[in-house]
Amino acid sequence: MGALFFCTKLFIMKPDETHVMPFAVVIPAAGVGRRMDSTTPKQYLQLDGIPVIIRTLTTVLSIPQVSVVVVALHKDDSHFKRICVEFGLDVNRIQTVIGGAERQNSIENAILSLDFEGPTNPQIVLIHDAVRPFASARLFLQIALEASKSGAAVPALPTTDTIKEVNDANFVVQTLNRSALRHIQTPQGFRLAPYKIALQSAIKSGINYPDDAAVFEAGGFPVACITGELNNIKITNQADLAIAERILSII
Repeated sequence: MGALFFCTKLFIMKPDETHVMPFAVVIPAAGVGRRMDSTTPKQYLQLDGIPVIIRTLTTVLSIPQVSVVVVALHKDDSHFKRICVEFGLDVNRIQTVIGGAERQNSIENAILSLDFEGPTNPQIVLIHDAVRPFASARLFLQIALEASKSGAAVPALPTTDTIKEVNDANFVVQTLNRSALRHIQTPQGFRLAPYKIALQSAIKSGINYPDDAAVFEAGGFPVACITGELNNIKITNQADLAIAERILSII
């Protein structure tokens, strides 16, 4: 699951899709998938004959309000453009940049490639994991709408497990209040101007934050939570891939 955050309230929202302004989507996909124990990067592993990243992009590109998708790739990636054409994606709405050493560097490269200066250009950016192929179009719209209102928004699910903080010797320090804890997913949405400020500050500090919202929080900006989706899993290892195959068989 995603990182755990403290949220004072879990927002449940039914968006009016007609009021969602155009937004950009950034997808970092420069990883080599070491945790997957495979020579194939996890974003290119197949689910029922379709690469994971293609499933992710198919959903994103189905959303009319998405004006552009920027994918950050490893410098040696030779697969992406070919499979986009092979699976018939709208390549006119996809841009690519070279990813950086860390996720934050990849995100910075992607955002700097966008032109947000014109009055008709999107002022909201959503950042989504390439290996979360089951996030729905509706979730993207919910996040974009809430980010335009609150400045930032993330999808969140309550934790059902008891969470304990432990020390370096693996002794319990304290038991955390489960009602105030959330599992955080992507897509995560932000107003671009303050996010760029927070991101540049994070990169300058040298701190690698656990997710994109943590970058925003470190900059002193508030982040709203809306209800996430149970099927919106992140595929990072072989067990996740098996779960994804099971989800695919029942949806």
